[in-house]
Amino acid sequence: MQKNIYIIKKDVDWSVLNYGFSIPITFQFDFFNQIKKDLHHGEKLQIALILNNKEYEANLINQPFSKTKYPRHKDILQIRYSKEICNELKIIFHKTLKYLNIERKNKSPNDRTLIKVPDELKESITIYGTDIIDKFLVNTITINDKSEINFNIEKMNIKEDEIELFFNKTDKSTGFYMSEKIVKIRKLNRAISESLKLLYDFKCQICGRNISKPYDVNIVESHHIESFIKSLNNDADNILIVCPNHHRIIHRSNPEFVRKRLVFQYPNGLEEKLLLNKHL
Repeated sequence: MQKNIYIIKKDVDWSVLNYGFSIPITFQFDFFNQIKKDLHHGEKLQIALILNNKEYEANLINQPFSKTKYPRHKDILQIRYSKEICNELKIIFHKTLKYLNIERKNKSPNDRTLIKVPDELKESITIYGTDIIDKFLVNTITINDKSEINFNIEKMNIKEDEIELFFNKTDKSTGFYMSEKIVKIRKLNRAISESLKLLYDFKCQICGRNISKPYDVNIVESHHIESFIKSLNNDADNILIVCPNHHRIIHRSNPEFVRKRLVFQYPNGLEEKLLLNKHL
């Protein structure tokens, strides 16, 4: 299996460690595209999840809730898997499991609020499609993985506006050691960025232009709204697609991004609202 197509990244929570997880509407098309069919309301499909070179059985389910009782409710697509893969995930994400167990123990019996894992403790799984339609590759990102990538960023003295170069660097002459942990985080970062670039047809979200189109090439860059060096957050909701010109301007002038208004406020008083937005 050579082709790995990024589909979804999911932060680890109690459900991920014990049952499976729901797939947001925005990512359901990617699953249907991988399995080459739509799953209608109430249907399910047996799939295989490949984790650490081992296959685990799972089901892709379009949950059969009552359409009569909830006529306006969107379909709920979920992945549900066996205890075998749950046990493996609990070993991999033992730090998150420990935190969740402590928090659940401290909750009152009537408290049904979801436990949120602090940003500094967040771990995640990523699902990729493969050449085989019913098989999905599972990659894990742990706290230790994130610590290693942060260590190397600091070690190499990488600046925020050089992050994309770091994640796409292929120059083997640098002598930089590419550990498996760094490789899989780089892979994830590139996958999310490339998906967003395709979503915007290589156009800048600020000016709406593909400045490289007249030259018959596609050059556009990913900008982290919240500093990646500080947050290690490469989720889609922390990334904007911008042209090289706007990317340099943003890092030189350091404007504030007001998420509620989708606008950059520059120190000189200028405001620029995003012309394009399909994912925030």
